[in-house]
Amino acid sequence: AGIEVSATLEDEKQAEAVLAVMNESFVRGDVDMFMTTIANDFTDDEGNGRRALRIVLQAYHTKGDFKFARVIWSRAEFTRQDEWIYANPVIIQANVEGERDLYIKMGFKQVGGKWLISSAGGYG
Repeated sequence: AGIEVSATLEDEKQAEAVLAVMNESFVRGDVDMFMTTIANDFTDDEGNGRRALRIVLQAYHTKGDFKFARVIWSRAEFTRQDEWIYANPVIIQANVEGERDLYIKMGFKQVGGKWLISSAGGYG
């Protein structure tokens, strides 16, 4: 229990599908679509939940920068620990001058039979 192992190909594909939806939400400039990938019990390293994430994303959208961001997971390593799948690093590429890219470890869990992002951390 609690030992990290490489995720199975099926698990990895499930997590990649969630990341693809997240990326598409940036392309479309659709914060609501982005939020469909986030579990209700989501938390980040700083203890912020789903509501706080939405406020940050909405501000980013209002600035007009949301539509330029992209999700890059081609360098991510997927591991499984208990009921979690982790992807690290997932890169949120800002593509806006003065904004830095984020390198994130994302945790995915099944909620009601659907894989969702339940944790994020390691911003930098």
